[in-house]
Amino acid sequence: MGLTLHMEETVYLDFITRNPLTNAIQTADVLPTCDVYENATDAPILSPVVTLRVGFTGHYRVPVAATSANGFNVQNSYNVVVSATVGGVADKAILETVQMVAARKLGAVVADVGNTATTFKTNLTEAANDWWAKAFLLFIDNASLVGQIHKITAYNAGTKFVTTDTFTAAPAGTDPFQIINF
Repeated sequence: MGLTLHMEETVYLDFITRNPLTNAIQTADVLPTCDVYENATDAPILSPVVTLRVGFTGHYRVPVAATSANGFNVQNSYNVVVSATVGGVADKAILETVQMVAARKLGAVVADVGNTATTFKTNLTEAANDWWAKAFLLFIDNASLVGQIHKITAYNAGTKFVTTDTFTAAPAGTDPFQIINF
């Protein structure tokens, strides 16, 4: 299956149109269209606007905003179908098949004297205790503990502290992380 996309993300897909007789790159007769179909449904859930890339013959892009407001659901798959007429010949193609997965939850450590290798303050905003319990916390990018991942065992909604299995050290203030929740 094609592309895996997280909920609430936008992906920009490119395609190129060609003359059906010569196979040379050629701009479409009229602006191509795009429709996104969920699983086995026959009606599109989204019709994103196709744009010709400035200064490029026959080179188009289409933004696909995979949001719940646009009808996307986790674990479902979607076909992104483009339609174009070039040299008087109409054609359609599946540009991409997309598999939806849960949204990425990003956060950061907040500097606090109480931070340790197992308990530290975050900028998470969820208002329920243990909201993130049993999820995993992965330090990403330029974090002092980049690549380390441990299970969250508790989350205090009032203080925004998470408790985890033991990391090799206390994280630094502003260390970015990703919550992985299955």
